[in-house]
Order: sequence, then structure tokens, then C-alpha cells
Amino acid sequence: MEKYLKETTMINSMERLFEKTVNNYVKQGLNQDQINFLTNYLDLANNDNHDQRFTAFFTLFSLYRREDNNAAIDKLFKKYREEFKDLPLFTHVDLLRLSMISHSRDDLKEIMDKSKRYINDLENKCKDKKLNHTGILHYYAHAVCNYYEVSDYDYKYEEVSQNKSNTKVVNENIELAKEVIEVCINNEKDYAKFYATKGRICLLNKDFDEAISNFLIAKAKEDTTRKDYRLIIGGYQDYLLFAKQLKQANILMEQNKTLETSIKDIHAGNIRLISLFTGLITLVIGNLSVITSNDEPVKLMFIFNGMFFIFFGVIIVFTNILLGHYEDQKKNKGLNLLSLLLILAGLLILGWFFFKEMV
Repeated sequence: MEKYLKETTMINSMERLFEKTVNNYVKQGLNQDQINFLTNYLDLANNDNHDQRFTAFFTLFSLYRREDNNAAIDKLFKKYREEFKDLPLFTHVDLLRLSMISHSRDDLKEIMDKSKRYINDLENKCKDKKLNHTGILHYYAHAVCNYYEVSDYDYKYEEVSQNKSNTKVVNENIELAKEVIEVCINNEKDYAKFYATKGRICLLNKDFDEAISNFLIAKAKEDTTRKDYRLIIGGYQDYLLFAKQLKQANILMEQNKTLETSIKDIHAGNIRLISLFTGLITLVIGNLSVITSNDEPVKLMFIFNGMFFIFFGVIIVFTNILLGHYEDQKKNKGLNLLSLLLILAGLLILGWFFFKEMV
């Protein structure tokens, strides 16, 4: 155990290798004697090897995190937060802790924003160099997924997209998550969890096939020797089934939209057809009545015909607006043009008639 502490402490804690070394050691499982050794090592008042103490702290934290032992983590943080809070990696450790106990939408957003600021701060200290610590980068992508999976983005996308400023924020976070997860995968191509997180990001973007592919890769690449292998694979399987269900639901929604559009088109056509026949019958009857009972039938016929053209043009515009077709300019370009010509024709007929009357 002492050899492990010494060798691991020699690695810079801000290098990904430090986190991987600790995680690989914990993944093998620690017996009670090893846990007691680390606990006692931290409790020694005369132990002034600060970096080695942090290695012991991080090892215990990683163990408790793997066991979902929130009570032990809480006790560990209360006791040693002040000692280690100024170390660069401590913010990352604290974020990992928060993700285990935070479930509300507001808390998850705060964690996501804090993770983003942490990355920016580290990159600023690196003098404009891009951060390459896959553990820290992956955590941000993970935090983005956690937040948007419980937000309105996934299930009420249209409501969110109506607010342009809000949509911009959504896109920035998810696009950045896509970028950092690609960096993580490029650096560690065999780390299964990165593919699972990429799959979750794909789900947020409704790219179901890509999501399914990445969940399958995560299952294939997961370490079969880890003690919690079944639990981890179960999580991947849950996401895989969820992605397949969402894909099927999306197909059904698209089919429903197509059906609704077809029904609306039929309704619009029916309204226009009924209006046309009604208008024609009224026009014919009106013209016959004028011819048989009026001294100046031509004038009134002009008025009837002009009003008919305007009436039917307005009906076309009205049905487009009422049935939600007016914004689809490409699809209804011909109908919009026809309605415009009918209204103009009616106005020209009435205008010409009144002009002749005035002259």
C-alpha cells in the first residue's frame, strides 16, 4: 500500500494518468486492511506529505464513489475539504461528489455551468492551450447529459426553440459536449464510458441510430474483469433500449405528422370546394335574378362577379391560415398566387365598374 501511494504521488495529479492509476487500483477492490491503512494515514497528525495525503484521499473517494457510499464521501469531505480545497484537481473531485447527490434541474444546471467554468479557468492558466485531461472534459459532457435529460430540451424541444436566446444556450452546451467527448474518445479509444456518454449526447440531438451504435460499442469495450461489470452493462443496456424506444416513437410521431398534414389538406380542399360550389350557385342564381328583374343587369353582374372573385380568394387565404398552411410557402406557392390573382381580379372588376360609373 505504501508503494502504491509513493508511486502514484509521483504522477502529476492534473494528468489523466493520475486519475486512471487510482481508478485502476480501486477497480481491483480494496480489502478492509487497505481501507484502514488509507484512513489511518490521513488521520496521522504528524504526516506532512501533502501530495501523498491527497493521493490517499482521492483513493478513498474513488472507492466510496464506486460503491455509491454517499455517507462515507460526505464524512471524508467534511474532514479534509479545508486541507485540499486549493489543489487544482479538488474542484473536479468536488464536482464528481455533487453529481452523486444532486438530482434537481437547478442543481444539475449549476453543476454543468461550474464544470464549464472550471475547464475555462484551467485553459486560461495553460496560456490558451486546450485542456487535454479526458477525465475533466468527460465530466462536462456527462453533466450536460444529466441536465438536458431532465430539462425541456428532449421532450419539449419545440417549446424551447421558440425562445431564440434559450435555443442558442442549448446549442452551445450540447455542441461543446460533442466536441469534448470526441477529444476524450480520440485520446482513449478503448474507454467504454466515453462511448456511452457520446450515445447520450446523440439522443439529445435525436440522432437515434448513432446513439444505438455508441451504446453497443460501450457494451463491447467495457472491462469484463471489473467487479461492477454487470451493473455497468445494465446501465448501458437501459440506455440502448431507451434509444430504440425513442427511435420507434419518433417514427410514429413523423407518421402522425404526415397523417395530420394529409387530413388538413383534405379539410382545406373540402372547404374550398364547398365554398366554390356555394359561390358559383350564388353567382348563377344572382345573375339570373338580375337579368330577369333589373333594368341594368350588366352593372350588377359586374358587382356579383367581382365580389365572387374576392370571396373565393379570401377563402383560400383563410383556409391556409386556419389549417396552418400559410407559413409553408413552398408547398402552397400556387394556392397563394391563385388567391392573390382572384382578389386582384375582383378588385379590378369592381374598380373598373365604379370608375366607369363616376365617369
